[in-house]
Amino acid sequence: MTPMESFVLAAKAVFPMFFWILLGFGIKNLFHISDEAVRKGNKIVFTFLLPIAIFNNVTAAHIGSVVQPVLIVFTASSIFIIWGCTWKYIKATEPDRTKHGALIQGIFRSNFVLFGMPLVSNIYSTGSAGVTSFMVAIVVPIFNLLAIFTLETNRRDRAPGRMKVRSLLVAIAKNPLIIGSVVGIVFLFAAIPIPEALRDPLNLFSRASTQIALFIMGGAFTLKNIATDRKRLVKAVSLKLVFWPFLVISAAVLIGFRDVELATILSFAAAPSAINSYTMADIMGNDGPLAAAIVVFTTLFAAVTVFLFVFGLSSLGFIGRVN
Repeated sequence: MTPMESFVLAAKAVFPMFFWILLGFGIKNLFHISDEAVRKGNKIVFTFLLPIAIFNNVTAAHIGSVVQPVLIVFTASSIFIIWGCTWKYIKATEPDRTKHGALIQGIFRSNFVLFGMPLVSNIYSTGSAGVTSFMVAIVVPIFNLLAIFTLETNRRDRAPGRMKVRSLLVAIAKNPLIIGSVVGIVFLFAAIPIPEALRDPLNLFSRASTQIALFIMGGAFTLKNIATDRKRLVKAVSLKLVFWPFLVISAAVLIGFRDVELATILSFAAAPSAINSYTMADIMGNDGPLAAAIVVFTTLFAAVTVFLFVFGLSSLGFIGRVN
């Protein structure tokens, strides 16, 4: 893969996302749309559109030859390790506890579906990326579960101390994203068919959720807190896009992952923060503006870091085109 091909690959995955973010930011300020309107739109995305998108992505995955037990164990273990270490690090280094939830989520949670899937599909043919499609059913529920735990236990309105297990389980069970994930997994593993008449509307809502979430996040993005959170953003971007991806990808190479499997690992490890990180942080009583800033800046710099990872791995012959 030439440097230009690598650049085009990363650009195709990143720049369309920035279009919707900038559009939301511009329209919100141009027409003086209120913060309350943005929050209401955010709630619609969280309770309706994103659960449908998650259900659609999970049920669209394929089971069979694409199931890779070693890849599943490696990916799941990597997510839990990143989450646990990030939790410990932020708790030890960030004095403002109201920032903990947004920081931890922004660092460990990747935009695997919206960024990672196009990345693998652009490197390989759509048919060869079935492994990555199946991994959605594994990665998305883990990300959602850990994100809900993180945000629920770090709410601004919650007094410091341990949260009751029952309250946490109820909050997790009632979360729309978890409901979408669980229902999707049931449909997937029970092989419950979805009529074609419903699949098209599901695909439409799934695509719309991405664009609307980006649009609303752009409306929520503000420059006034950037100076205050500058050091936090540098920390989040560095850990999210450089430190953790380098460790995970290096471990994957040493274990022996190559081609589509390695590209799948690259797509979840090196992707920017998940778009719905902002949606969840804002709805669940955490620092929404900081979460939005982390998504925006990790998405911006991912154009460079992903390019470097793809270029390096393809130059070494670990990943490459098969179509």
